[in-house]
Amino acid sequence: MAQIEHNLISADEIELFKQYYNTFSTEKYVNATTDDHLMVDQGPIIDHRLLIEPSKSQQCWDIVQRVTHHFLPGCENIWANYQRQSLPHSTHVDDYCKHFDVPTYTVIIALDTHPEFNVILCKEEANSNDHLSQMLYDWATPAPNPATKICNISETEDLEHSIDPVHQQHFLDWLTPDGVFRYTAGSGVFFLASQIHCSGNWHKYNKFINKDLVQIHAHYNKGEKNVAI
Repeated sequence: MAQIEHNLISADEIELFKQYYNTFSTEKYVNATTDDHLMVDQGPIIDHRLLIEPSKSQQCWDIVQRVTHHFLPGCENIWANYQRQSLPHSTHVDDYCKHFDVPTYTVIIALDTHPEFNVILCKEEANSNDHLSQMLYDWATPAPNPATKICNISETEDLEHSIDPVHQQHFLDWLTPDGVFRYTAGSGVFFLASQIHCSGNWHKYNKFINKDLVQIHAHYNKGEKNVAI
């Protein structure tokens, strides 16, 4: 389902996005906080986002459109942001999906090359993060069933921040892996916004203050051809 592509954007285009963030960073907003995050003691904010808008930079918007159309030819419903993570995202779906009754898609573009930065993707989907919370509750109540475990991805990826604190188990071990996207500058990954995924715990390495990326959400109108991934 997920598609990983290399060389989606050039080094010069990466620099354009970084300049965009530096120029308009005062307009960023808090997207997620650590209220229910296992790393709440590391700070109150998980990430900030800065909308990418053609009125601020037609060059950046043209890149966003080109990348989107690489995966979704002719798609006109596009939303994009420059995201700066202060802490890794735990298991989630992109709630963009809950607002539409058609398939919605996500593209993540890496702006730096760091193998510690990655996204772990699963084939299973949820309609929203509220739906995912119910799935997590059902999985953990009364306790995860070892007989239904599917994989051991928690042994190969950095998922300490997404462990169930009661049972000390990882929900992703009960899901079907759909790939791991490791950050190489200019590369990207395309997937359904409703797919369950998780950031690797890059924070544990004490090498990075932030993790930067460009995130795109897009969808076709109802009745238009959607993409099978």
